[in-house]
Amino acid sequence: MTMQQFLTDHLREIVSVVVPFIAWMLTRYFSSRPRLVRSTRHAFTYLINEPLHDAAGNLINPSQLVNVASLHIVNAGSLAAKNVEIVFNWQPQYFNVWPSRHYETKTAPDRRFSIIFANLPPKDVIGFELLSINAPLPEMVTVTSEQVTGTSRTLALQPVYPRWVHVSVFWLIFCGVGLNVFALISLLQTASK
Repeated sequence: MTMQQFLTDHLREIVSVVVPFIAWMLTRYFSSRPRLVRSTRHAFTYLINEPLHDAAGNLINPSQLVNVASLHIVNAGSLAAKNVEIVFNWQPQYFNVWPSRHYETKTAPDRRFSIIFANLPPKDVIGFELLSINAPLPEMVTVTSEQVTGTSRTLALQPVYPRWVHVSVFWLIFCGVGLNVFALISLLQTASK
Protein backbone atom coordinates (compact mmCIF):
# COMPACT_ATOMS: atom_id res chain seq x y z
CA MET A 1 0.00 0.00 0.00
CA THR A 2 1.44 3.35 -1.01
CA MET A 3 1.24 6.52 1.03
CA GLN A 4 -1.21 8.00 -1.46
CA GLN A 5 -3.55 5.02 -1.10
CA PHE A 6 -3.25 5.16 2.68
CA LEU A 7 -4.16 8.87 2.72
CA THR A 8 -7.10 8.39 0.38
CA ASP A 9 -8.44 5.43 2.34
CA HIS A 10 -8.06 7.02 5.78
CA LEU A 11 -8.46 10.73 5.08
CA ARG A 12 -11.63 11.05 7.18
CA GLU A 13 -10.06 9.33 10.18
CA ILE A 14 -6.92 11.46 9.95
CA VAL A 15 -8.96 14.67 9.76
CA SER A 16 -11.20 13.53 12.64
CA VAL A 17 -8.10 13.16 14.84
CA VAL A 18 -6.15 16.21 13.65
CA VAL A 19 -8.97 18.80 13.72
CA PRO A 20 -9.89 18.33 17.43
CA PHE A 21 -6.20 18.41 18.34
CA ILE A 22 -5.73 21.70 16.47
CA ALA A 23 -8.91 23.08 18.10
CA TRP A 24 -7.60 22.06 21.54
CA MET A 25 -4.23 23.72 20.88
CA LEU A 26 -5.86 26.95 19.66
CA THR A 27 -8.24 27.02 22.63
CA ARG A 28 -5.36 26.45 25.03
CA TYR A 29 -3.21 29.12 23.41
CA PHE A 30 -5.90 31.78 23.04
CA SER A 31 -7.82 31.12 26.27
CA SER A 32 -8.26 34.00 28.71
CA ARG A 33 -5.78 33.55 31.54
CA PRO A 34 -3.00 35.49 33.20
CA ARG A 35 0.60 34.77 32.19
CA LEU A 36 3.28 36.10 34.52
CA VAL A 37 6.73 36.59 33.03
CA ARG A 38 9.74 37.74 35.04
CA SER A 39 13.07 38.92 33.74
CA THR A 40 16.13 40.98 34.55
CA ARG A 41 16.59 44.15 32.52
CA HIS A 42 20.10 44.71 33.79
CA ALA A 43 22.38 44.14 36.77
CA PHE A 44 25.67 45.85 37.46
CA THR A 45 28.29 46.25 40.20
CA TYR A 46 29.99 49.61 40.66
CA LEU A 47 33.43 49.77 42.26
CA ILE A 48 33.48 53.06 44.16
CA ASN A 49 36.90 54.33 45.18
CA GLU A 50 35.61 55.72 48.46
CA PRO A 51 37.17 54.30 51.64
CA LEU A 52 34.95 52.63 54.21
CA HIS A 53 35.68 53.50 57.85
CA ASP A 54 34.21 52.13 61.06
CA ALA A 55 32.84 54.32 63.88
CA ALA A 56 36.34 54.73 65.37
CA GLY A 57 37.72 56.00 62.04
CA ASN A 58 39.69 52.84 61.22
CA LEU A 59 39.92 51.93 57.55
CA ILE A 60 37.83 48.82 56.84
CA ASN A 61 38.09 48.79 53.08
CA PRO A 62 39.74 51.20 50.60
CA SER A 63 36.81 50.88 48.17
CA GLN A 64 33.15 49.97 48.23
CA LEU A 65 30.82 47.98 46.02
CA VAL A 66 27.40 49.18 44.94
CA ASN A 67 25.22 46.50 43.37
CA VAL A 68 22.19 47.49 41.30
CA ALA A 69 19.63 45.46 39.36
CA SER A 70 16.48 46.22 37.43
CA LEU A 71 13.88 43.45 37.38
CA HIS A 72 10.40 43.40 35.97
CA ILE A 73 7.23 41.35 36.02
CA VAL A 74 4.70 41.51 33.19
CA ASN A 75 1.27 39.95 32.91
CA ALA A 76 1.43 38.83 29.27
CA GLY A 77 -1.97 37.14 29.52
CA SER A 78 -5.44 38.42 28.80
CA LEU A 79 -6.85 38.13 32.33
CA ALA A 80 -5.84 39.93 35.54
CA ALA A 81 -3.58 37.99 37.90
CA LYS A 82 -4.85 38.07 41.50
CA ASN A 83 -2.69 38.16 44.64
CA VAL A 84 0.64 38.35 42.84
CA GLU A 85 3.49 37.44 45.20
CA ILE A 86 7.12 38.13 44.34
CA VAL A 87 9.57 36.28 46.59
CA PHE A 88 13.21 37.30 47.10
CA ASN A 89 15.91 35.31 48.94
CA TRP A 90 16.06 38.07 51.56
CA GLN A 91 14.98 41.68 51.91
CA PRO A 92 17.04 44.00 49.70
CA GLN A 93 18.76 46.92 51.40
CA TYR A 94 16.94 49.36 49.12
CA PHE A 95 14.25 48.77 46.52
CA ASN A 96 11.88 50.82 44.47
CA VAL A 97 8.65 49.68 42.79
CA TRP A 98 7.69 51.40 39.56
CA PRO A 99 5.07 52.45 38.63
CA SER A 100 4.17 53.38 42.16
CA ARG A 101 1.32 51.21 43.45
CA HIS A 102 0.08 49.77 46.72
CA TYR A 103 1.75 46.59 47.90
CA GLU A 104 2.22 44.65 51.12
CA THR A 105 5.36 42.96 52.37
CA LYS A 106 5.98 39.97 54.56
CA THR A 107 9.00 38.06 55.77
CA ALA A 108 8.83 34.28 56.09
CA PRO A 109 10.44 32.44 59.04
CA ASP A 110 13.39 31.50 56.78
CA ARG A 111 13.92 35.28 56.07
CA ARG A 112 12.58 35.11 52.51
CA PHE A 113 11.04 38.46 51.64
CA SER A 114 7.75 38.76 49.72
CA ILE A 115 6.08 41.69 48.01
CA ILE A 116 2.36 41.14 47.39
CA PHE A 117 0.11 43.01 44.96
CA ALA A 118 -3.67 42.60 45.03
CA ASN A 119 -3.79 42.22 41.24
CA LEU A 120 -1.87 42.78 38.05
CA PRO A 121 -4.02 43.73 35.04
CA PRO A 122 -3.35 42.27 31.59
CA LYS A 123 -0.32 43.71 29.76
CA ASP A 124 0.70 45.60 32.91
CA VAL A 125 4.33 45.76 34.05
CA ILE A 126 5.82 46.11 37.52
CA GLY A 127 9.45 47.17 37.74
CA PHE A 128 11.79 46.65 40.68
CA GLU A 129 15.00 48.61 41.10
CA LEU A 130 17.28 47.00 43.70
CA LEU A 131 20.35 48.57 45.29
CA SER A 132 22.78 47.33 47.92
CA ILE A 133 26.00 48.79 49.26
CA ASN A 134 28.82 46.36 50.16
CA ALA A 135 26.38 43.45 50.10
CA PRO A 136 25.02 41.14 47.41
CA LEU A 137 21.55 41.57 45.97
CA PRO A 138 18.89 38.95 46.65
CA GLU A 139 17.65 36.87 43.75
CA MET A 140 14.01 36.80 42.76
CA VAL A 141 13.05 33.25 43.74
CA THR A 142 9.55 33.00 42.33
CA VAL A 143 6.52 34.90 41.10
CA THR A 144 3.12 33.39 41.75
CA SER A 145 -0.55 34.34 41.72
CA GLU A 146 -3.78 32.54 42.56
CA GLN A 147 -4.03 31.30 38.98
CA VAL A 148 -0.48 30.75 37.68
CA THR A 149 3.21 30.53 38.51
CA GLY A 150 5.45 32.94 36.65
CA THR A 151 8.07 31.89 34.15
CA SER A 152 11.51 33.38 33.71
CA ARG A 153 12.53 34.86 30.36
CA THR A 154 15.78 36.25 29.03
CA LEU A 155 15.52 39.73 27.57
CA ALA A 156 17.26 40.72 24.38
CA LEU A 157 17.42 44.07 22.64
CA GLN A 158 15.55 44.28 19.38
CA PRO A 159 14.53 47.08 17.06
CA VAL A 160 11.08 48.57 17.46
CA TYR A 161 9.15 48.70 14.18
CA PRO A 162 6.05 50.77 13.43
CA ARG A 163 2.65 49.16 13.88
CA TRP A 164 2.04 48.97 10.11
CA VAL A 165 5.10 46.68 9.77
CA HIS A 166 3.73 44.32 12.45
CA VAL A 167 0.28 44.27 10.81
CA SER A 168 1.81 43.64 7.36
CA VAL A 169 3.96 40.76 8.61
CA PHE A 170 1.01 39.22 10.46
CA TRP A 171 -1.14 39.49 7.33
CA LEU A 172 1.54 37.87 5.15
CA ILE A 173 1.98 35.01 7.64
CA PHE A 174 -1.79 34.52 7.81
CA CYS A 175 -2.06 34.43 4.00
CA GLY A 176 0.87 32.00 3.77
CA VAL A 177 -0.70 29.61 6.28
CA GLY A 178 -4.03 29.82 4.46
CA LEU A 179 -2.34 29.14 1.12
CA ASN A 180 -0.52 26.12 2.56
CA VAL A 181 -3.74 24.68 4.02
CA PHE A 182 -5.53 25.24 0.71
CA ALA A 183 -2.67 23.59 -1.21
CA LEU A 184 -2.64 20.59 1.16
CA ILE A 185 -6.41 20.10 0.84
CA SER A 186 -6.17 20.44 -2.94
CA LEU A 187 -3.37 17.86 -3.07
CA LEU A 188 -5.32 15.44 -0.89
CA GLN A 189 -8.44 15.87 -3.02
CA THR A 190 -6.44 15.35 -6.21
CA ALA A 191 -4.79 12.27 -4.71
CA SER A 192 -8.13 10.77 -3.69
CA LYS A 193 -9.54 10.95 -7.28
